[in-house]
Amino acid sequence: YASASPLMTAVAEHVLDTGLLLANNSPWGGRLCPPLVSVLDELPSTAPLPTLRTRMANERALGLSFIYAAQTWRQLVICYGEDEARAMFGLTNTIVVFGGGKDGEFYKEVSDLLGTTRVSRRSYNLHRGGWGSSFYGDDVPVLRPEEVRQLPERHALVLAENARPFVARLSRCIEGR
Repeated sequence: YASASPLMTAVAEHVLDTGLLLANNSPWGGRLCPPLVSVLDELPSTAPLPTLRTRMANERALGLSFIYAAQTWRQLVICYGEDEARAMFGLTNTIVVFGGGKDGEFYKEVSDLLGTTRVSRRSYNLHRGGWGSSFYGDDVPVLRPEEVRQLPERHALVLAENARPFVARLSRCIEGR
């Protein structure tokens, strides 16, 4: 992809600039109708748009939406730098994480992002009068980093805005109906 990357970046920027121009001149209050969804697969390799963060922040309200994919967090950091990659990550409405990677720090951050849940525990104690029990609550991660990394094939963790995270089972479009 390296040799085609500058050309793909220029084409993608041109398409997005055209979409922005159409939105600004649209009779629907400065919004594209129907909206333009830009799907940027293998973003860091094929078309590392230098304006993506700004576009994500400003053009969503104009009917221009973005779906981007990267194989690893490190790819985004190498391509955009840590601050820019984090800003893009923060502007992303829905994050889909697949298992199988080897970036433990990324999976730890995802686990931290998921937060904790309270689990009831019961303990038993032997004392002079016999057995006794007590209940207590324990905060545990929703998913530990290794559980995120070990998501089964064709499953993905979905974090969408303020909704509860969930693990989705996926199927390939070329299999079945």
